[in-house]
Amino acid sequence: MISQKNWFIFSSGSHLKFQFTFYKCSRVYIRCQQKKMFLILIGLLNIKLSETPPNKQAQIRSGEEIKLCYTYDIPDDCTHSDEAYYGSPIVDLITEDDLVGVTKLTIYLTEDFGSLDLSLDDDIFDGIDVTLECSLRGDTHSFSLGAGKINSFVVDSCTISLNDENTAKVNSLSFENNGEITNLKGENFENFNGDISQFPSSIQSSNGAINLEIGSNPITFNSDSWTIKNRKFSASSFPNLHLSFSSLSLTVADGVTSVQPLSLNASNITKTVTLKGDWKSVTSPSRLDITINDQATVKTESWPYSIFDFVFPKRLILNYPFTATPINSEITFTNEVAIDFENYGAGQEDIYSISEEVIFPSKTVFSGQSGIIGKYAPVSCFEPCLISLSNAIIEANSSVKFQQTLIKGQLEVKGQLSGYFKFDSSCDIIFKWKLNQMPQITYHKCDDDELDGYDFIYYDPSETDVNSIKIVFDGESIDGEIDEYNNFLNNQNFTIFSLSGYDDSPCESYLSKITFESSVPYFAGSSNIFEVKCDSGDLQLIASKSIDVETENTPTREQDEQTTEDSQSSKEEIQSTKEEIQETQENPSLEMTTSSYEAIQTPTEAPTNTQPEVNVDEGPEVTEKGSSSTEINLTSNGFDDGNQKYEAKDDQILVVKLDTQTEVTLKANEKTEAEVYVKGSSLGTSINVETANENAVFGIATNKDAKTIVNIPDNDININVLSTETGTISLKTKESNQKTELQLNKGTTINSNLKIEVGSNIALLKIVDFNLYQTGKIFATKESSKANTIQLLAEENLPVEIQSAHFLSGSRATLTNTKVISRIDANVNSSIFIEESFSVNSSSTVVSMKFIEGKENPIVFNFGNVRINSYPKSLSYAAETPIANQSNLKTQEIACGTSFESCESWGNAFQSSETSYTHAKCVSKDGQTCLTLSVTDDNSEGDEAKDNLSPGAIAGIVIAVVVVIVVIIIVIVVVRKKKNDNNSDRSVSEKDSDDIQRDMI
Repeated sequence: MISQKNWFIFSSGSHLKFQFTFYKCSRVYIRCQQKKMFLILIGLLNIKLSETPPNKQAQIRSGEEIKLCYTYDIPDDCTHSDEAYYGSPIVDLITEDDLVGVTKLTIYLTEDFGSLDLSLDDDIFDGIDVTLECSLRGDTHSFSLGAGKINSFVVDSCTISLNDENTAKVNSLSFENNGEITNLKGENFENFNGDISQFPSSIQSSNGAINLEIGSNPITFNSDSWTIKNRKFSASSFPNLHLSFSSLSLTVADGVTSVQPLSLNASNITKTVTLKGDWKSVTSPSRLDITINDQATVKTESWPYSIFDFVFPKRLILNYPFTATPINSEITFTNEVAIDFENYGAGQEDIYSISEEVIFPSKTVFSGQSGIIGKYAPVSCFEPCLISLSNAIIEANSSVKFQQTLIKGQLEVKGQLSGYFKFDSSCDIIFKWKLNQMPQITYHKCDDDELDGYDFIYYDPSETDVNSIKIVFDGESIDGEIDEYNNFLNNQNFTIFSLSGYDDSPCESYLSKITFESSVPYFAGSSNIFEVKCDSGDLQLIASKSIDVETENTPTREQDEQTTEDSQSSKEEIQSTKEEIQETQENPSLEMTTSSYEAIQTPTEAPTNTQPEVNVDEGPEVTEKGSSSTEINLTSNGFDDGNQKYEAKDDQILVVKLDTQTEVTLKANEKTEAEVYVKGSSLGTSINVETANENAVFGIATNKDAKTIVNIPDNDININVLSTETGTISLKTKESNQKTELQLNKGTTINSNLKIEVGSNIALLKIVDFNLYQTGKIFATKESSKANTIQLLAEENLPVEIQSAHFLSGSRATLTNTKVISRIDANVNSSIFIEESFSVNSSSTVVSMKFIEGKENPIVFNFGNVRINSYPKSLSYAAETPIANQSNLKTQEIACGTSFESCESWGNAFQSSETSYTHAKCVSKDGQTCLTLSVTDDNSEGDEAKDNLSPGAIAGIVIAVVVVIVVIIIVIVVVRKKKNDNNSDRSVSEKDSDDIQRDMI
C-alpha cells in the first residue's frame, strides 16, 4: 500500500512482478530510461486504484471538513488532491458521496499551477462553507461561484476573478491576508466580513450586511453619509453597515444636527473614545448604536450629548474648544463622573479668553451613588475651571459627591451630598424631608497632604454664601402616622448642614435665611415644632416638642360656627318653601313661584349613588422581610439567605427587601412553590440569577427609588414580576443570546405602574398570566443605555403579548401597545384604558365581564383614539345579582372609542346567556362609537324621548291633561243645563196656549 510520495527505480535487469494499490492522495513516480522498459513495466505492474486510504476514509466520514489540494508537495491534512500537470476540475476530484455530512471545504493552491478554471456552481456544493487558500500570491485564478450554491466563501491570500460576476451569489463573503476578488459586485453577497482596507473600492452600493474592522481610523459623520479613511459611505447606498473598532474617534461635521444611524462595536481593548465637534447639538437619531468598554475614557469637545449611551463614563476629559452652552432639558446622573480638565485649553495662546465654567443644563438630577468630580486646575484657566450647576436635585436615598463645582440657581436636597464645592450668592437651598428620611449637606475638610497633589480645587465654606435656605416637608399629610413621626423626630438632633472642623463656619449667617414650608401645620408656621441652631459649626434641626395627637385634624371653632350657620340657613329656606306651598294649596288664587317649585324638587341631602357598591379588591397579602446577604437561595416554600430561613404562608406573597446591596446572586436548586420576590435596594441592585432546577420560579419586585437590573442566563427561565410601588425592572440576557422574544411567567401590579426594560435584541415581551389590582399600568421599553441614561427623549414602547389578563374588582388599568391572546377577565366596576395599540385574537380570545344589574356600571374598555380593528372570539357580560324587574334595566355601554372600527364584530361575539341583557348594538355618542347592551332589540325614538323626560316635564303633562278634562266636564255641564232650561220654557208656553183655547170655547 502506498499513501505517500514514493520513487521506484527499475533497471533493465529487473524481472519482478509487483502489485500496487494507489490512493487518490498518493503519488507514484516511475522513472524509466528507455521507453520500451516503461511499456514492459506497465504490463508487469498490476495496479489497483482505490478512492481513499482506510484512515482518510474514516476521517472524511466522521468529520465535517475536507481539504482539496492542488500542489506538488501534498500536506498531511489533505483528503483529496490533484497534480499540477492535470488541473482537474473540482467536480472530478470530489464526488457527492464525499460531501455527505461535510460542512466545510478548503481548496489549497500553490503558485506553481498558474491559472485554473475552477467551478463551484454545482448542486453538490449546496450549503457548503468554502475557503480558498493560497500558499503564495501568484496568478489570478478564475472561479464560478454559482447563484446561491455555497453558503460562505473565504478568500485567503488569493487573487481571483469571477466568471459569473453578474449572477454569482453567496450568503457570506470575507477576505483574509490580502485576499481579493478583482471584479466583485455588491450583489454577489448577503454579508461581507473583513478589514476596511479589504473592502473593494469598486463596490459603490450594497444592501447586504457589511461588517468592517476599522481599527483606530476616525469616523466623520455627515448629514447623509460617513467618511472613513477618505472614503465616503452613503447611508442610502450602504444601509446595513456595521463597524468594529479598537479605539474610537467620532467627528460630527460643522453645522450638522442630524446624522445617519450607524452600528459600532468596540473590541475589549478599547480604552478611549474621542468626540470632536458639537455632538451636543445633534438631536437625530435619538440614539446611535455604539457599545464601548465600561471603563473607557471619553475625550470630548461637547457635553452632555443625548445621542450616545455613554453619557456617564468613568472619566470624562474635556478638550478645548468646549461647547458649554446650556441645554433646556433634564439630565440624570446615576454614577460618579470624573470630569478632567487636564487638557482643557492645551495649546491655546490666549489662555485668558478660555471659558472658566462648564455650564450644565437647566436641570441636573443625581440619584443612587453618583456625583460629578472635577479634577485638575491647569494654567489654561485664569481661575480654577468650574463645573457649574444651574438647577441641581439630590434624589432621596442617594449618596452624591461634588468636587470643583459651583452651584447656582437652586439646589434641592432629599438625600446626602458631600464633597468640595461652593455656592453662588444667588443660590436657594431646599431641604426636603419626610418620615425616616432627613437630607444632609457635608463639607469635607482637606488635609495639607491632599492639597499638595493639586488634582482638585479646595473651597472653604466660609468664602461662600447662599440666598436662602428652605426646609420643606415632602408630604401632604401625616394621618395615621403620628406615632411614627414622633418616634422619628423626638430626642434627635438632625445635622442638615455639616460644617464642623472649620474655624470660621458660615452657620450663624445661615440662621437668618431659614424658612419652613409644610402642608402640615406642625412643621411650619406658628405651630412649628422645629428649632434650628448652630452646634460646633453644624446647622442642626431639632424637634422641640411632640405632635399632639388629640388636636391633629380637629376642626377650628370658626369652622364649627360657619357649619352651624350654613345648616340653620338651609333649614329656614326649606321651611319658607313649605309654608309657601301650603298657602298656595289653601288659596288657589295664589300662584307658586318658579323658585319655590325648584326648591321642593331639589333634594337637600346627597343624591343616592347609582354606582355599584363594590369593595375594591386591594390584592393579596404582601409580607416584606429584610436581608443584608449577597446570596439568596429560593427554597420550595420560602428563602434562605444564610442568616435566616423563612417559609411563606398559604396564599401569601413574600418579598425579600435588600438593604443596601448593589449586587446579589439569586439561586434555586429545587422546584419553588411559594411566591417569593426579591426587591432591590434603594441604591439600585444588580441581581444575577442562577438555577439548577427547570421548575424554579424567580420573583423580582420593583423599588420606587431605583431600577432593579436582573441578569438572566437565557430567555426560557421562569420569571415572575411584582409591582407594589411604581418602578422599573430591567431584564438582561447574555450578549450571545440572539432570541428576539422574552417571556415572563407572571406579572402582578398592585396600585402601581410596572415598567419592564429589555435588551435591544428583544422585539416582543410575552406574559403568560397578568393580574392588576386597584390602579396601575404595565408597559415595556428597550434598554436605553448600558448603565446610565440621559432623559431627553421619549422612549419607544415595546409590544406586550399577554396570554391571560385579569382585572380585579374596582380596578382601573392602563395597557400600552398590548395584545391579549387567550382571556380577559374584567371584574365588577373595573375599567381598562388603552394607549398606542390594542388587539385581541378572533379565534382564541375570550372576554368575560361582571357587573351589577340595576346600577350604572363604568365602561369596561376605553379605547380613546386608538384604532381597534380586531375582535374577540366571545364576549360575555355576567350579572353578580340579576334582578327580576327588567324594566329598571338601563342600556349599558361596555366599550367606546373614536376609531372603534370592529364594533359590529364585537357585538356579534356577544353571548347573552348569563345576563338579562340580550342584545348588543353599536351607537354613536359624543364623537365615539360605543358598544351598548340592552334588554330589548329595538328602543323606539318615542320611548327614548319618554325616558329622557324630566320630572318637571312629566308633571306639566299631567297637569295639562287634568286641565283639559276639567274644561271638557265644565262644557258638558253647561250645555246640558242650558238644554234643560230651554225644555222648561217650552212646556210652560204650551200650557198657557191650551188655557187660552179653552177660554175661547
